[in-house]
Order: sequence, then structure tokens, then C-alpha cells
Amino acid sequence: MAETSKANDIQYLVGVGDLLVAMKDTKETTSTAPAYNTKIWRLSNAKKIKIKGNGKSTDIYASNIKIATVSQETSQEISLDHIGFPVALLDQMYGQTATKGVTLATADAKELPEFAFGFIAPKSDGQNDAYWFPSCTLDPALSDEYDTSEDTFKEQDPAMTINTAGLRNNHVIYTKFSSVRDGAMTINDFIKNVIYDASQLQTTPVNGGK
Repeated sequence: MAETSKANDIQYLVGVGDLLVAMKDTKETTSTAPAYNTKIWRLSNAKKIKIKGNGKSTDIYASNIKIATVSQETSQEISLDHIGFPVALLDQMYGQTATKGVTLATADAKELPEFAFGFIAPKSDGQNDAYWFPSCTLDPALSDEYDTSEDTFKEQDPAMTINTAGLRNNHVIYTKFSSVRDGAMTINDFIKNVIYDASQLQTTPVNGGK
């Protein structure tokens, strides 16, 4: 009897797993690919992630009939609640260099550093979804909040907004992995490097080394 595909079953989400951040060492151009730092930060600090895209559909009419519906999405806004970020990583994401522990924010216009952002979304039956957003920047608007301490400990969850965009060379805005898909690689293979181009999938083995 043929093996039943897990892709036909229902798995439910069981939370949010680790976050992944890789800084861009070299930005891509229209004809060259990006280069990412070999250090991928894997952080167990996520509380909640919400992704809001700008996708929309437009109907095309000719001769008084609808010929097609064209859909397009060019960016997303990722809202992240977390318990904290390493200061060393935040400085890289904001493009800041500290002197004696101090950074100076100015009102001057500037380009923020670009990075890849990803996360793991565990599902039931030991399965996982995961994402890579290969071209991201932090939202430049400061949004910090501080509460006074009380007799009973009260957890404070900082928030962060991340803006995504399509890569300049191939227009990819995100890649999504599901371990239940037939022929899927392992979750560890997906997160060990930023996956941003179909050519990378040719050399990655499927689960089980096949």
C-alpha cells in the first residue's frame, strides 16, 4: 500500500519557536545576489508574531468582460512581541556603533542596515513551518515602553516592527517551509542558511538524505 502523504493531514499550530536573524554583508543589486553574514542569530525570545502584507488584486477588463485578475504583494509589516534582544545584535540592526556604551541617534536621513529575518512555527505531530524574509529593515519609528516595577512581578514584552521588501535581483520577498510537504528537506537544513533563491534548493537533500 502506498504511504499516505502527511501533506493531506491537518496539523495545527502549537506556538511560535525560535527567531532567526542574519545581517546582510553585501546588498544585492539588480544583477548580483546578496551576501549574508555567516553568523545566524537563533533566539528563543519570541512571544507573538503578526505578519501583515500589502497584497491586492486588480481585475483587468476588455471587450466588456473580465479577462484576468492580477495579484501582487511587494512587502509585509512584521509585528513582533518578544522578551528582549541582545544589544550587540540590535546595534547591528540599527547601524549603531557605541562609544563607552553610548550611541547617538540623529535626525539625519540615512539607510538602515538590511538583514534576513526568519522564524520557526511548530505544529502538531512534531511538524514545523518556517519562514525566511531575506530583505528586511527595522521600522525607523522609535516605540519603546517602560513600566514601573510592582510588588508582584509583571512581565514586560517589548515590541518591534520589521519592514520587508523584495530582493532587488529576483524580487523574492519570503520563502516558506513546511516539513509535511512531500520531498521536504529537514527544518535544520532550511534554517542553517538564508534561503532566497530556487537555485539553492538544487543542492539541499530532502529529509532522510534522499
